[in-house]
Amino acid sequence: MDLISGARKKLTGVTTENEIQPRPSIVLTTVIDNPRFEQANIDTSGTVPTIDGTFAIDVTNTGLLPTRSTRITGAKVELIKDQSSLTVGTIEEPQSIGSISGGSTETINIKFERDGDFLRNVVQEVCQDGKVRAKINFTMSEILLAATYSNELEVPVNRSDCKTLTVNVSGQSEVNINEEYRWEISTVGEGSIGSVSWDMGDGSTYTGRAVTHSYNQTGDYTITVDTERGYSASKEIDVSLVPFGLVGPVELNVGNEATWNATGENLSQVSNITWNFGDGESRTTQSNSVSYAYDEEGNYTLTAVSDTGYDDNLEVQVSFPNVIVDRISSPDSVSNQQDFNASVQGSNLSEASTLRWDMGDGITLNGREVTHRYATSGEYEIIVEAIISGEVVSSASKSITAEQFVL
Repeated sequence: MDLISGARKKLTGVTTENEIQPRPSIVLTTVIDNPRFEQANIDTSGTVPTIDGTFAIDVTNTGLLPTRSTRITGAKVELIKDQSSLTVGTIEEPQSIGSISGGSTETINIKFERDGDFLRNVVQEVCQDGKVRAKINFTMSEILLAATYSNELEVPVNRSDCKTLTVNVSGQSEVNINEEYRWEISTVGEGSIGSVSWDMGDGSTYTGRAVTHSYNQTGDYTITVDTERGYSASKEIDVSLVPFGLVGPVELNVGNEATWNATGENLSQVSNITWNFGDGESRTTQSNSVSYAYDEEGNYTLTAVSDTGYDDNLEVQVSFPNVIVDRISSPDSVSNQQDFNASVQGSNLSEASTLRWDMGDGITLNGREVTHRYATSGEYEIIVEAIISGEVVSSASKSITAEQFVL
């Protein structure tokens, strides 16, 4: 299930009569209509998610004469997921609307702010379906008459800012009995997964983003991983007794050196091993291990052949780190002839070999934070690029105004 992780989301949406077809209630000439989210900010970056924003509803005078003494006597907005709901906003004290002239519409806003784990389910629904279910209860009075609007509806929202996160278990699927292997969590996308719990399928449990484990019986096992933020993943493991096999990573980043080891019950008969890395390079060692770094992204077959004729292979996936340059933090305007600071925000930025800045005036800088000064006033576009092995993997830009410095 796609989930939003880690960053602040702005979700806005406006309903139409055709989309929700509400049941208007009439108080004399007053119609309650068009309930909607004007703005909803859902933040899942902390331990407990929060939501704040504004729910709105229109009050229209369909008559010719102005309304008199119209009041909101009560309102409640609930977010709904499955059979559960969370009250996010209320109006408990009567509020006067004031006079609404004939044919005019006034918009009533209900501000809300809540926190709680329930909001994680709401975020999931928004990012999957582009809408969230809500219930609005609204009571109004005018002179001696009163009417209540009550409706449950699906409110569409803008999900363009949804950040999806996928969790996987990285490591070997076929392993040798009584040999230690390493598995770790890998993620694709943005967001926080929190703490991680492992169930190795043989009664052993661990915590942490990576584990080392050995199985003492042959058979098929399922590794299950659950995270604090509600993500989960699993991997099927085949444990057997092999005469000659390989132990090592099956996923790694471009340029990162990794080590693979030979294992097996017949290893004592082996004097040397020839390793073919699948990229045209090979190496022969008299030890049972080899270290190597791939220079290019791709899928490779690592093959090991012993001088006694034993052989085994591993499929190795080599990729660039999931480096994401999200935005540039800097003033929108500065004075020329004065220094200003700028920094880049994003995910896994430390994995980039270089963070290169183009300040828009012919000057380039490197680093996560830079200090610069424009010699002349004008409009400039700042560009920052994350570079790995000479390739730009992510970038962001921002316009900045340098104003004439005045003493």
